[in-house]
Amino acid sequence: MPSTEYRKLRVLGHILSALGAVFLLFCITFYDAGAIICLGPSAAARDLFVNTVTQTSAAGFLARIWLSEDQINEILSRNETVPSSGVTDTSAVRIAADSASSTDSGASASSGISVEDISGSTYCGKMMLISDPSRVSIYTIDTFDTGGSGKQLLDMIQETGSVAGMNAGGFYDPDGKGHGGMPLGAVIRNGALVSDYASDYKTIIGFDQKHRLIVGNMSASDAISMGMQDGITFGPALVINGHRVPYNDNAGGLNPRSAIGQRSDGTILLLVIDGRQPHSLGASFKDLCDVMLDYGAVNAGNLDGGSSSLLYYQGQQLNTSASIIGLRPLPTAILVR
Repeated sequence: MPSTEYRKLRVLGHILSALGAVFLLFCITFYDAGAIICLGPSAAARDLFVNTVTQTSAAGFLARIWLSEDQINEILSRNETVPSSGVTDTSAVRIAADSASSTDSGASASSGISVEDISGSTYCGKMMLISDPSRVSIYTIDTFDTGGSGKQLLDMIQETGSVAGMNAGGFYDPDGKGHGGMPLGAVIRNGALVSDYASDYKTIIGFDQKHRLIVGNMSASDAISMGMQDGITFGPALVINGHRVPYNDNAGGLNPRSAIGQRSDGTILLLVIDGRQPHSLGASFKDLCDVMLDYGAVNAGNLDGGSSSLLYYQGQQLNTSASIIGLRPLPTAILVR
């Protein structure tokens, strides 16, 4: 009669064989599905897939399983996100002196803040509206280093006593394994340039002393000359001076998104959209423009998205993170006191 140890090994062998078969079946199904999308009759599905996966740090290689580099570049060139030449005209934003609902005057932390559900054909998310723009600021970690680490968004919120927060600019993230220690592009703090790490992103998003949101494809020196006090780099711009930046349906693919906007009365709009989830595939840049315009934004810009997209309010995470390795440390954030 076989020993107990032998029977256990046989059972383990059967389990491993079953798991191996399931994994193999998954790989075959995944490969066949990708082949149908990339090599099948629908050019729209192929273009959407390519634009979606090439937006990610870790999954950009997927399109290269079925398509050549030349094919991918041709698809991307047809759906290229061309930077807007427009820059915010701050005179279009008029903040009433009596519109503030500052917590310094004794108002509750939730006063002047509302959160609404938003949805589209491929996405769902949250829109936070803050009536007093003076409550919104840009947070940056103290030191920047490609080998260093950023901070968790919730830690930033708690450290500053803020009531809400959202991720902000992009960061050095080779193969999706970065630790948030080095922001990409220009970072402006207290009216001075404190970092300008090499980046393909050229849109600077920030606030002047009157808490007006400035968005545009410009240099750090130009942003500072316009009066920007605090700013980060990412993009692209979504709405400039009340006009949408034109993007086609596939621009940016369907991905998790974060964005910031401002109405003409000063109200700040913080938008987060879930992506890579069964309940929400994600949104394109055109989708973001639509949502921001629906909410009356006169200026708006896209912030870092993907696995970094995150929105907290009163200690609660409002969205579903797309990260499979846990919430990511960040170098910058948008905070609401």
